[in-house]
Amino acid sequence: LFGRTAKIEELATIYRLVADRVDAAAQVRKAEQTSAAREMRQVWLDSVLSDRWKAQEIMDTQEERLVTLRWKVRDLKQQIKEQEKILSQSKVERPIPEKILREIRRLPRNLRRIFLPKSKDPRAKKITPPPVVDPVERYAAWIREHEPDADGLDKQRRAARSWIRRPKISLLLPVHNTLPKFLDEMLASVFGQTYDNWEVCLVDGGSDNSETLDILKRWEAQEPRFHVRYLPQNAGIAENTNRALELATGDFVACVDHDDLLAPFALYELAKAIRESPETQIFYSDEDRWSEKGIRHSPFFKPEWSPELLQSFMYLGHLTAYRRDLVATVGGFRKEFDLSQDYDLALRATERTHAIQHIPHVLYHWREHAASGNVGGKPEARKTNLAALRDAMQRRGLSAEVLEYPTANRARMKITNWPRVSIIIPTDSASRAEACAHELPKQTDYPALEIVLVTNSGLIAAASKKLPVGTNVRFVAFDEPFNFSAKCNRGARAASGADAPVSGSRHARPAVGAPLCGGARVPHRGDHVFDGR
Repeated sequence: LFGRTAKIEELATIYRLVADRVDAAAQVRKAEQTSAAREMRQVWLDSVLSDRWKAQEIMDTQEERLVTLRWKVRDLKQQIKEQEKILSQSKVERPIPEKILREIRRLPRNLRRIFLPKSKDPRAKKITPPPVVDPVERYAAWIREHEPDADGLDKQRRAARSWIRRPKISLLLPVHNTLPKFLDEMLASVFGQTYDNWEVCLVDGGSDNSETLDILKRWEAQEPRFHVRYLPQNAGIAENTNRALELATGDFVACVDHDDLLAPFALYELAKAIRESPETQIFYSDEDRWSEKGIRHSPFFKPEWSPELLQSFMYLGHLTAYRRDLVATVGGFRKEFDLSQDYDLALRATERTHAIQHIPHVLYHWREHAASGNVGGKPEARKTNLAALRDAMQRRGLSAEVLEYPTANRARMKITNWPRVSIIIPTDSASRAEACAHELPKQTDYPALEIVLVTNSGLIAAASKKLPVGTNVRFVAFDEPFNFSAKCNRGARAASGADAPVSGSRHARPAVGAPLCGGARVPHRGDHVFDGR
């Protein structure tokens, strides 16, 4: 019995020692965790301490100013009280009979206010609404303010004659049975230009209107800068324009419609822009509408060069001038895109050059009449317009669906090769890491996505067991004190997000931009950093 008791006591002692050892080990781990947490907090405190001292200095300065202001406010309040006291002492108290008499005199007026309807007070200030400005009148005022008058046009003529370098401009003008009045006014608008180094390359596509032919012959005999070619039959607007292009000898060519009008300073502004920017290959200007009553309205003030906007519609419009050798390089105008041949040319020419410049002046007036395209007189133009854009997408090797909208086109790209995107999450919070891993994939249906969680090894072991099957989540171990920039860098190195390759190399190229705080490297283009702190 004594021996059994001794063994029991010995076992109890052993269990107590084991328990003490386990408890001591737990306390050691807890102390290590507490020490690590304190070190992390110390790093954070050190990083913000200097800023807090600065903030404290600012707060102290503001407090001193507030104290000064409080004393000033107290002084002002005291002065106000003294003034009120003086006024109350100087106020004369009226006797009661006088007060009663005054109220009796007010009685008729008070009764009228109660029983009679309110009448307009003639002394009341009338509030007049702002005048409604007619858009046409508003535009007319803009024209008077921004466009040259007769004296300004004369100055342009004198200045243009003094230029040493005078670029020649060829106007391509296809004609077919144009209304005589419109054609005559169009040619007169060219003849009246303040810049004189131009030529009109006019091709008549077999017109049988005698009045139209008479106007052409009259202008051809009157002005040697009008070069007219008569075709036996109409070859279509694209082919007729190509024939006009064959006549051109200018540095730049510009298409004009046979029934529109040029502003008198149009070619002066174009030649001026060419002189100031000799490397530019394409120029385009603003334009407006010319009503049947001869009123200018609906100005189109165009943006600077935008290839995306050109995919929506032919916003270059008129007046657009191309360097002649550029038009020859792209092959001129194509018959299969008749009625949208200028749009097709613009899409092809802008693929060859980025030297494109906007001239911020209204140089062209688009005439409105029943057969004009701006009032829906050319329904077939919509089909060739879409065909030109569709051909451009195929030529550029882009997989796109060309859609027709009421007033625009749309090239909706089809993505066949989805680039891989990596979302980098630096965190040491188990709850946040788990939330990101579970919730982020639900927020998108992007097929090529990976989530890179940068955290400590202990959290990786616990979190990886709770991930749903099939989740594209990767863990990257980072067992150093928390540093946001360093974690981002570690995740970026491990990420597999797509990037533009360096020429001749299979390595990824870092994105252009400033580095992250702490001297960190910028993540790849295919990387996205999510702050999981």
